[in-house]
Amino acid sequence: MEKLNVKNQDILETIYQLEKENGKARLTDIAASLGFSKSRTNQEIRKLVDLGLVREDKYGPIVLTKMGLFEAERVVFTHLLIMTFLQRHLGLDNETAEKDACSIEHVISEETIKAIVRHLEESHDNIGDFNLKEAEEYLVKKKRLSELKVGQKAQILKIDGPKGIKKRLMEFGVIKGEIIELVGTAPFGDPLNFSLNDFHLSLRVKDADNIIVELQE
Repeated sequence: MEKLNVKNQDILETIYQLEKENGKARLTDIAASLGFSKSRTNQEIRKLVDLGLVREDKYGPIVLTKMGLFEAERVVFTHLLIMTFLQRHLGLDNETAEKDACSIEHVISEETIKAIVRHLEESHDNIGDFNLKEAEEYLVKKKRLSELKVGQKAQILKIDGPKGIKKRLMEFGVIKGEIIELVGTAPFGDPLNFSLNDFHLSLRVKDADNIIVELQE
């Protein structure tokens, strides 16, 4: 999947929060929360629909798909992590911490996330609804298969997406519990070439997006 930009991430985060607070997220509420016009918000939502991250029924609310929820939780947790660190360990006021967290969450590295998690673990068990003890595994080790770097191995945790895609992937041997390694990519990055049970397997990026894996050391 193409890298999500700041607007993509902000909208996913807003939908997540609205679903949690109100049980649903409507276009007008998303636009109001972000300070966007309804037409601009609708354009951005269409992009997320095309990426398979949200679903929109006619005249109904906008709903995160499983993959959309996966992405939204990563953004929400990173925001809460940074905000907590800025407030409780640097002494920033709520407004400043909120504003700065909104900016930092989009550019922070995995190394810095791990360092903040280790630091906060000394005094906190949870950040919002997230367990800090599981944070590093969740944010750093758990990824889409398409996010692997060449040479990285990972264990397959689950396959999302339509039934047709799931069935086809399973026929290729992509099954929960198997270890898969990214061995190369095509010149333009698609498809991706994997090693799985001594077989070589090529997958399109959009198919690899539907596979959640956990990195192996």
